[in-house]
This record gives sequence, structure tokens and C-alpha cells, in this order.
Amino acid sequence: MELYPQHAWSYRSQRHSSERRRHVSSSRTSVNVTYSSISRWAVLRCKRTVLSSYRTILLVSVLAPMTVALLLLRPSAYALQDELGHILTVQGIQDNAYISTTNSSWSSFAQKYANHYCENDTDFLFDLHDIMDRKWRKNVTNLEEFRNDLRAALGDKASLNNFILTRQNTKAGARINFVYNGGSVKVSSVFWKSLASEKLYRSGLYNRCSVVGSSGILNGSGCGHNIDTADFVFRFNLADVNDYAVDVGSKINFTTLNPSILYAKLNALKKKADRETFADMLKQFRGSHLWLPAFAFRWKYQVLVKAADVARSSKYVQPIYGHPQHYDTVAKLWKDTLNGTERTTTGFHVISSIFDLCDQIDVYGFWPFKTSLEGAAVPYHYHDKINATSAHSFSKEFKALVALHDRGIIQLHVGSCL
Repeated sequence: MELYPQHAWSYRSQRHSSERRRHVSSSRTSVNVTYSSISRWAVLRCKRTVLSSYRTILLVSVLAPMTVALLLLRPSAYALQDELGHILTVQGIQDNAYISTTNSSWSSFAQKYANHYCENDTDFLFDLHDIMDRKWRKNVTNLEEFRNDLRAALGDKASLNNFILTRQNTKAGARINFVYNGGSVKVSSVFWKSLASEKLYRSGLYNRCSVVGSSGILNGSGCGHNIDTADFVFRFNLADVNDYAVDVGSKINFTTLNPSILYAKLNALKKKADRETFADMLKQFRGSHLWLPAFAFRWKYQVLVKAADVARSSKYVQPIYGHPQHYDTVAKLWKDTLNGTERTTTGFHVISSIFDLCDQIDVYGFWPFKTSLEGAAVPYHYHDKINATSAHSFSKEFKALVALHDRGIIQLHVGSCL
């Protein structure tokens, strides 16, 4: 059997020959067309070359000066970058150093001035007998050390300059946060104008200050004269002095107002008669500062602002507002130091705030126990019959005061002054 029959081979040869002829004819036609259009192609090519050259020249003329300028300015740019980086780095170091220092000072204060007395009150009273029997002497070294430690722990936000709100430390239009339960309030222009226009409390202003609590321990003490000989006398919650002058004195330069008084005794000042009664109550505090905790709780803000308006209109006292950030910082410091409640008493807060104001601080009427050192019954207040509240760490605060007394930093009076 033939692999390739003769007629098949002949057919393939004829087909291949025909394809070669078609290919040669097509190639000649293509070549003819190309040659006929060569002149037009050459013109287009030249135009493109010229345009490309023009663009190159334009780009070089624009970019060259910019490149030179960047090269010249590059050192300055790097220098500026280095300088900014240095500034930011230094600022960051300073901020971190301040935070670290504050935290360190806070922790150091809390450890240094923590309570070391017996937790059991009965055992503590035995120790207190011995402490109070010793003659008290002011220790200037310990006092200055405590002042410095307290300043470092509290920082600027709780310095004497921020003890109360003033036009200097408060801006109209700013928002002030409440200490407890959240929320804030905007400082209106009317409210801002009601603030003290200058610092009422300055460092070293008074030589000797009396801080007078309201404990019944003052009954029969005969401390009135000693209290009144001080340059400045602090009292609390509109405590009556008219009928108790022999024991508590009559001099008043500063008193506070607990808003509970406004609700319990004065119908929240809703009626004109209530406001007149309140104004009459202020007569015995004539010439003093009335400290108001208006930014402790949001729901008490309005009634305390109303109380300030009545007080201002009466012209008996000058209403002042406690600075919430100052109060909050002092409270948190002592909470950590004493492991106490979040709310320090107003009396303890004031004592902690005036170490730069007063060279010597004498404390009277602070006593958390139901009996005296001699075993006599002691009412909660010398001027009324209300019961003690559980909102504060009275015993822990008192032990802190005893520790300061024992170190010669303050003088605590818990017995007779006769």
C-alpha cells in the first residue's frame, strides 16, 4: 500500500504553489503601499520629535530653578525639622516629668502621712491621753516639710490660688464640671461678674488662724477667748455663736453653708419669707466670707446660687464659691492617704487648704467620739441636737489631725482652755 498516492501528492504540490503565489503578491502590494506613504510618515515623525524636544526644554526650564532652590533650602528644612522635633521631644519630656513627679509626690505623701494609730477607737484614746498630756511645741522644720510635701502632691490645680473661684482663675463662657454625679454648667457673664475680682487668700497673709469645728466637745471648754485672739477665724455651716461665745468665741471671718440647711430649715428659699429668714440668719456673720460648695452636686447648684444672691443683697457677708477642682484634688489625696471616703469633711478640707495662708493653725471643736477623754458624753454639735452622718470618715480624719499635732505642725485643742 502506497504511503502517499500519486494523485494526492500532485494535489498538495499544486495547493502549496498557489499559496506561495498569493503570499508573494500580497507582500508586493504591502511594500508598494509603504513606499508610497513614506513622505507623509516622515513628516509626522519629525513633528513628534520636535514636540517632544520642546516639552523636554520646557520641563527643564521650570524644574531646574526649583531643584536648585530645594537643594539650597534643604539644610534649613532639615534644621527646622530637627528643631521642631527637639522642641516636641523636650515638651514631651517635661510633660511626662511633671506627671511622673506629681504621681511620685502624691504616692510619697500618702505613705508618709498615713494613719499609724490603732484602728480600735478605745485603744486609740489611751494613746491620745499621752499625746495631749505632753506640752505642745511648734516644730518649724516639720511644718515646712509638710507644706512642701502638700504643695508637691496637690500641684497647681489645688494651690491656695485656686481655693475659691475668682475672675482670675475662671473664664466667662467656660464650663465647670461638678465633683459628684457628673454634668457641667456654663459660666455665664452674670455669674462670672459675681466672682471675687481679686485673690482673697494669699500666702503668708495671716500669722495665726483658728479653725473652729462644731463638736459638742467645745461645751464648757472656755476656749472662746483663745479662739478670738487669732488673726483669722474659720467656722462652718452657719454655726451659731451668739449664745456660746464663752466656749466658742464670737469672731467670724469665714463660714460655710451646707445646702442641707436650705432644704431642712428654709424651704430651699422658694418664698420671699424664706429668703428674708435666711438674710436674718446672716446678721451674726457680718463681714465674713460665706463659702458655698455650689459645684459639688448638680442638683444643689441652683439653690446655692440663689443663696449667694440673697447673701449678696443682704450685704452682711461676701459669698464665695469653692473651686471644684481644688476640692476634688484635696479629697482624693486624703482618700488615698487615709483610706477613707471620697468626701472629706468641709472642716478637714479647709485645714488642708490654708497651710500657706496661715503661719500657725489652731484647731478647736473637732471630735468624732461620743465621749470625751474624761468619759463625759459629747453631742455631735454644740449648738443643736442633730445626729452624725455616715458620709464622712470622721475618725480617720481626726487621727490625721492628731498626727499633725504630735509632729508640731498644727495645735489641736480637745479639752479645756481654762
